[in-house]
Amino acid sequence: MITGVYDMVMTYQPGIKFGDWTLVEHASGTLKKKMRWIMRCVCGETRNVSLINVERGGSRNCGCKRKKTLSRVRTKHGLVHTPTYSSWAGMKDRCNRKEARQWHDYGGRGISYCEEWEYFENFLRDMGLKPKDKSLGRIDNDLGYSPENCRWETSEQQNRNKRNNRFLEHDGKRMTISEWSYSLGMRNSAVGKRLKRGWSIEKALTHPTPPV
Repeated sequence: MITGVYDMVMTYQPGIKFGDWTLVEHASGTLKKKMRWIMRCVCGETRNVSLINVERGGSRNCGCKRKKTLSRVRTKHGLVHTPTYSSWAGMKDRCNRKEARQWHDYGGRGISYCEEWEYFENFLRDMGLKPKDKSLGRIDNDLGYSPENCRWETSEQQNRNKRNNRFLEHDGKRMTISEWSYSLGMRNSAVGKRLKRGWSIEKALTHPTPPV
């Protein structure tokens, strides 16, 4: 082995840890991007693993923790193939996986979930089973997923709480135009037209109007 290659291999000594992996011995490869090591997982499993994949966080263990979690969920709850589990899995996907269709509106703008909800059983404990015709929603769309900020919402509630809705503050409350209109028995169009005419928020929301 030439000196340069030897130095590169020796930069990584047996015993160095990456996540739950511990380097055991160099297996193959002279270039870093192709180098593979025999590594031992914290559970005792030993595998031939790509060094650069481990360094970049692509592999943190042999998969034992995920298998253990899924096994515990299946055994304890039997809810893996239910709407409740799908809602939890979808939440994690949107927040964690850049390839997810909705990641840009969630993980891409800093939306995450509370640490306890990494595990389904904790999510189930806090939210209960998903009611029919409802979906997981956040009360404040600028905050993440947590017991305090989440509820099972109807499609109407979801539409009223879209991020691009305009919020109005009045009498110590902050709601969208749709929510104000709904609570006051007014038409959305009526409130919107009043605001476009330059009316104050207070006048737009309190001036008498025919009921919906």
